[in-house]
Amino acid sequence: MNFMYVPAIFSCCLLSLGSVALAQSPPPPAVAAKPSAAAIEGSWEGSLKIPVGDLRLRLNVSRGEGGLKATLDSIDQGARGIPVSEVSFAEGRLVWRIANIGASYEGQLNEAGDLGRRGSNWRGR
Repeated sequence: MNFMYVPAIFSCCLLSLGSVALAQSPPPPAVAAKPSAAAIEGSWEGSLKIPVGDLRLRLNVSRGEGGLKATLDSIDQGARGIPVSEVSFAEGRLVWRIANIGASYEGQLNEAGDLGRRGSNWRGR
């Protein structure tokens, strides 16, 4: 699965089952050797490869009380605001989970400001 970052000016990136690549356009200035949580805030879009085609998804990350919070939109299914039960970003690594559907993602932010396929993992039931 690949995600892309969607700032006020939108961008896109593809997703493939088993891995996710997330890209920002333009790369945020906060992306450095040890990026802060601000580097991950915003909307990330991509497509999950499934047997019958692609399923477009959007992960919305914001800062809430006590840390990051997120929701997931399944664009093609018309589902918006699916609560993400856990989201964290530390040492350049994004981790999020939706416990009630058994979905999870882990990915490493690279120097270009993308959450590329290398070192990332998508799991779902």
